Amino acid sequence: MPKKKNIVTIGGGTGSSIVLSGLKKYPVNISAILAMTDSGGSTGHLVRDLNVHPMGDIRQALLALSYADEEYRDFFNLRFDSGDLRGHNVGNLFLAGYEKQLGSFDKAIEKASEYLKVGGKVIPVTLTRTELVAHLVGGRKLFQEHSFDDLAKKKNVFKKISLSKKASANPRAVKAINDADAIVICPGNPFRSVLPNFLVRGIQQAVKNSKAPVLFCSGLMNKKGQTGSMDLAEGIKLYEQYIGKGVIDCVIYNSKKMSPQMLKKNQLNDELPMPVDQKKLDQASYKSIAAPLLASETYQQKKSDVLLERTRIRHDPQKLATIIMRIVQKGL
Repeated sequence: MPKKKNIVTIGGGTGSSIVLSGLKKYPVNISAILAMTDSGGSTGHLVRDLNVHPMGDIRQALLALSYADEEYRDFFNLRFDSGDLRGHNVGNLFLAGYEKQLGSFDKAIEKASEYLKVGGKVIPVTLTRTELVAHLVGGRKLFQEHSFDDLAKKKNVFKKISLSKKASANPRAVKAINDADAIVICPGNPFRSVLPNFLVRGIQQAVKNSKAPVLFCSGLMNKKGQTGSMDLAEGIKLYEQYIGKGVIDCVIYNSKKMSPQMLKKNQLNDELPMPVDQKKLDQASYKSIAAPLLASETYQQKKSDVLLERTRIRHDPQKLATIIMRIVQKGL
């Protein structure tokens, strides 16, 4: 019987959960490395009020990899729709509560993994408490991830991101990368969900040193004030500033066009579809693979989910996983 492939995903938020929910249907060992700089919504409130680690991205990954019965998953993902806990999520409270009780975020994740019957490893990229910082042209700074919404304002011209405090990689994250047969950089907001992982000391070097192919799953939309009107190839160059030039071996991107009706109904005010310049991709050092990866149905945010506005135009998990697995099994 052939040995199961070890697939490592790096990212955060919705993008990671979409990749994970598709990959878990294949006979592979999954290790999900998640950013630890989320400061918005329910997570942000709990981090500030209880002095715990940010748990929102971890919760989404746990749910994506869960094999528990639907009633357990639904309970873990329940949001309160009234009272002082309005907008808060049971899973976030579960993780925060166990961290306070056990004195360990890792042990809280273990408890949640048992409850949800998680098929894979969910790994915080670091256990160091730190925050994201956006550096603006002119010297001003925006502190904490949720403040990055202000980058959409014309007066705030983005320069780079950093961490408020140096953070060392979780040893479990480095080991997972070292043992990987494939490394998948998930779609998502680059500054808020994906690139923060590579600001953590040890992660960039581990990925660079790995012999495993590095697959980059492109996002569908640009954000005003962040990636702006960049085309896909320009976006890759931005990623390479933090990941390292020549590290990405393959770029996977959506080829299905979004209808005007879909955009009018579901496009957020600070979003724009990401354009693709095929000539630039053909000249790049990495291989590029196009496929119709757009989900047929857009995400409908629950009324109780009042603390954040979430992107509605998303990838189809199974279609994306199919492309990833084809590359993992057959090579580039």
